[in-house]
Amino acid sequence: MTQNGDHHASDGLRTRGTVIVVPGRGETRATYARFGSLLAHDAYRAGVVDLPAAGPAFLDALARRLPEAVAGIAAEYPDGLPRPLVLVGADLGAAG
Repeated sequence: MTQNGDHHASDGLRTRGTVIVVPGRGETRATYARFGSLLAHDAYRAGVVDLPAAGPAFLDALARRLPEAVAGIAAEYPDGLPRPLVLVGADLGAAG
C-alpha cells in the first residue's frame, strides 16, 4: 500500500487493531483519507487497498489483494498484525 492509503496510530500509543478499507465503485484511496485519519487517531492501523479493474476477474483480483495488504501491514509489526482485523467495504468492495 502506498503512503496515501496508510494511516498509523500516533507515536506512543499501542495499536488497538487493524482496519483494511476496500473502496467502492468510483472511489479511491483519497476518498477514505479522513476516515483513515480518524481511525489512526483512535490508535488503529488503517490501510486502503486499490480496487482492481472491473471485469470478470474482479473478485479473483480482489481476493489476491486483501492477503497482500494484510501481509504488508503485519510486516511492520514484530509481534504480528495488530488484532482484531476488520475489513470495511462499500459497494463492489463489500463483495470480497
